[in-house]
Amino acid sequence: MAMLRKLDKQAEIPGLAISLFTGAAGTALLGIGLSGILIADEKYFIPGIIVGSIGLAIVGCAYPLYSAITRKQRQKIASKVLRLADELDQHNGKS
Repeated sequence: MAMLRKLDKQAEIPGLAISLFTGAAGTALLGIGLSGILIADEKYFIPGIIVGSIGLAIVGCAYPLYSAITRKQRQKIASKVLRLADELDQHNGKS
């Protein structure tokens, strides 16, 4: 059972890493955009809105990206999980 949990955790790691990086980058762009909006000079207002909107869109993509990558990783290890589940079932059936 511990091996199944370990495989599941390993499947989450790539998606987690990429989504954290994506979220952090989007948050940085959102902050840069907000800074541009709040600066008193009018020439930074429109670029600030554009950069902030791009950052917000990137932050919004972080969780769907995590879900897609994790789903793909779990599909890759599905045969190992099924094999381990069968072994556990056979082991529990003998006891």
